[in-house]
Amino acid sequence: MFLIFLPLTTLSQSTDTTASKRFSIGLTFSPDYCYRTLTQNDETITDEQWNNAKNIEDSIDIPKFGYTTGIAFGYQINKRLGIETGIQYSNKGYRTVSIATIYDFSKPPENARHIINYSYLDIPLKANLTFFDKKLQLLLGIGTTLNILVKTIVKTIPDSPTTEFPIQTTDIEYEYNKINLSPTANIGLKYNINNKMSLQTEPTFRYSVLNIDDKSYKATHFWSVGLNIGFYVGL
Repeated sequence: MFLIFLPLTTLSQSTDTTASKRFSIGLTFSPDYCYRTLTQNDETITDEQWNNAKNIEDSIDIPKFGYTTGIAFGYQINKRLGIETGIQYSNKGYRTVSIATIYDFSKPPENARHIINYSYLDIPLKANLTFFDKKLQLLLGIGTTLNILVKTIVKTIPDSPTTEFPIQTTDIEYEYNKINLSPTANIGLKYNINNKMSLQTEPTFRYSVLNIDDKSYKATHFWSVGLNIGFYVGL
């Protein structure tokens, strides 16, 4: 009798193990290299005017470092294919070189750098393909992210801070478009610590397809390249 029930018990344990790995929850963090692209958004200006304006902005603006972090929820459809969503907080934008900045109209300008931070609440949805049946696996992912603008902040850093010209942070009240979409693509590695826990590292590219400011003569699209690092636990 014992021999009859032994295979059934073994099968039941195998089924439970597989089911426990279908759902997962994870914590993710990605240091990002962030910038923007500019295209013409006002057909009333000439090509010469647009090129001059774009060249000026491109000579002032430079990339900055941002980040994306949050909680991920995964579902493994089969051995190879899984889907993932979650909720994230991201910091995008760019910075400037040192430029003449007016703190007080009664005084001459001071040179300062500006970091323009756009903070977003992100809701990603992507599909992941897993290759190799080993502890170390290859991951390919593609999807899109809904971006909801939370706030815009400019940090001003004078070249020589003083009490009259200090480092300061300013909230921007300008009404940028609140909603954006960012297609994403990634390729990386998954290390299975055991049958429930895993680590993932994925170089990731994100690009905002919608213009952040319809009222401007320029269309601004954010992009970033990052290294997404995640720790996942099967449920």
